[in-house]
Amino acid sequence: MKNIEKLKEEQQELKERLKRLIDFMNSEEFFTVPDGEKSLLNSQRAGMEMYLNALTNRIYTEPGIAGFSSSFMLPLMMSVLNTSTFSISQSEKESKKNIYIPDEEKK
Repeated sequence: MKNIEKLKEEQQELKERLKRLIDFMNSEEFFTVPDGEKSLLNSQRAGMEMYLNALTNRIYTEPGIAGFSSSFMLPLMMSVLNTSTFSISQSEKESKKNIYIPDEEKK
């Protein structure tokens, strides 16, 4: 059970870091970051989201933990994480409007 507690602690820390990154990426300051750095930050965010998903699956697929299976948790976490992704068009960037479109809507 101690292992689960460590995983939950790590999950919480990662959630907080990911939230700070997403908050920064949704800020006006993000518009001033060079494009190469933005690309790296997007990659970092994607990696953190995948890591968070893996931690969550490990927590809730442990025997005796709420009876969740990975087939339940993976789609649930992906739907939660997809709400934190966004895209910015060039005209939005130039006008400094903070209008973000979730990935599933931009397809």
